[in-house]
Amino acid sequence: MDVFIARRPIFDRMNRVFGYKLVHSSLSEPSSDENSFDSALQLIDNSLLVFDLETLSGGKKLFFTFTNEALDSGCAELLPKAHVVIDLHPSVSEDEKVVAQCRELRSAGYDICAPVFGATDVSKSLVELANLVSLDFQLVADPRIRRMFTFGGFSDKVLLSRSIDSLEDLEAAKKLGCHYFEGEFFSKPPMVASRDLPGLKPNFLRLLRALSDPEPDFGKVADIIAREVSLTYKLLRLVNSAASGLSNRVTSIDRALMLIGARGLRQWAAVIVVAELSSSAPAELICCSAVRGRFCQLIGEALGLTSYAQDLFLMGLFSLLDVIAQRPMPLLLNDLELEGPARDALENGRGDFRPILDLVVAYEQARWDVVAEQGATIGLPLHRLPGLYVPAVEWADVSSGAAAGVAA
Repeated sequence: MDVFIARRPIFDRMNRVFGYKLVHSSLSEPSSDENSFDSALQLIDNSLLVFDLETLSGGKKLFFTFTNEALDSGCAELLPKAHVVIDLHPSVSEDEKVVAQCRELRSAGYDICAPVFGATDVSKSLVELANLVSLDFQLVADPRIRRMFTFGGFSDKVLLSRSIDSLEDLEAAKKLGCHYFEGEFFSKPPMVASRDLPGLKPNFLRLLRALSDPEPDFGKVADIIAREVSLTYKLLRLVNSAASGLSNRVTSIDRALMLIGARGLRQWAAVIVVAELSSSAPAELICCSAVRGRFCQLIGEALGLTSYAQDLFLMGLFSLLDVIAQRPMPLLLNDLELEGPARDALENGRGDFRPILDLVVAYEQARWDVVAEQGATIGLPLHRLPGLYVPAVEWADVSSGAAAGVAA
């Protein structure tokens, strides 16, 4: 794979994921600037040849950033129109050529997202033909201009508000009538330290503790799962998922446990606990936590830290627990009885594992310069990272979906 690639969720008004914006950069020159023709073409090339777009989309829309040069290349028509949104970069010029190119794409059945009030003006014709219109919320400080976004000729458009970095921003954008929202707001809910920690169902903690033994008793584990209908459902849903590659459906708990194995069970149980704590948080937080956990684990294995794989997984998975449960991290870690270097990294921001977590978070946020620095710190070649990230996303989509598939 020739580019860094990550995905950012785009939410609807109910905090459900509508799609993902793909963010990318060249491996040779890491940069946060998306206005890169070469990396855009590399992203499209890799999307078609290296991995299935379904892997990154999870069945949702994928927003691909297009510059003038990328439009000129004609590569947009190589992408599957059912899954892709042509997301015009704010630098796209307002000329008849670009309008004609976008009109052809719309006629061919592609969705087009056109920006307004960005770094440069975009032709009114582009906005008129696009079926989505986007606004960078942080670039528009004046509320009067924000109101123009909804009442200035865009009221008949699907409105996407970007750079929504707080819950206050989210509420303001909703009042403007925006339909979709992109930003860091979903990972920054307010902390409420004064309330008691919400209790987990006893069977959930029993399962986690039974699996903490080096050689877990599968008979005991099966008995715990059988007592909780939701656990049984989620386990069978996981093992019968499309990613498992099984030809016949599994309906037995014992058979499911044998197929998943001890390590797979430990990871699944940990994701279940995260899902149990996230009843009032966006479901995407479960998926994001699972991506972090699996990504940390795969990086550790690539570094030869196989014996620490489970600790690295839990470090990544639990890195958003304070956000999910809206409680201080130490209280949560006490309840889950997490100790050792993973706890030191989460609670104190230090230790041998912390650089791996910092790398994973920087990758998720597309801070490619930090990714390059942290990769050098831990001794991992940068070209390995995209090939570890995509499998982490695939695993997380399946696991988090199975964990949150039914009310516990």
